[in-house]
Amino acid sequence: MAFSHNSTSFLSKTYLILKLYNTALAGLFNYVIFMRSIPNAG
Repeated sequence: MAFSHNSTSFLSKTYLILKLYNTALAGLFNYVIFMRSIPNAG
């Protein structure tokens, strides 16, 4: 029972980390595209 609980907890933590990572990556990508689409941005 404890093993099953730990396994589920580990999977949920990994899923949460991957979800946050993907969100940050998408945000960064959109930011770069947004900056490149603006003339004289940098």
